[in-house]
Amino acid sequence: MESQLTFDVLGVMSRKWSISVLGALSSGAKTHNELARTVGVDNQQLDRVLRRLVAKGLIRRYVHTSSAPIRVSYSLTGWGAEIVCWLADLPEPAPRRGPA
Repeated sequence: MESQLTFDVLGVMSRKWSISVLGALSSGAKTHNELARTVGVDNQQLDRVLRRLVAKGLIRRYVHTSSAPIRVSYSLTGWGAEIVCWLADLPEPAPRRGPA
């Protein structure tokens, strides 16, 4: 079970924009528009990334109905925060030296 969870998380993390979105949320909850500006991704792509991260349990989606208009924000779950800490501890990749 745990190995399947690890495999799922690695699959999500290997997708484009996932790490950028998690990094942006490490400073606190953000709305969709704030994430789009911070990460620099178009709305359609961001929607796909957010849905994937919510489905895997790395981020949480909040719908704020007490204000008009209704507002939606996203934040890291405990598991998502652990992943961000783990990523921060990884060493920087070595610089490339010419064609690979």
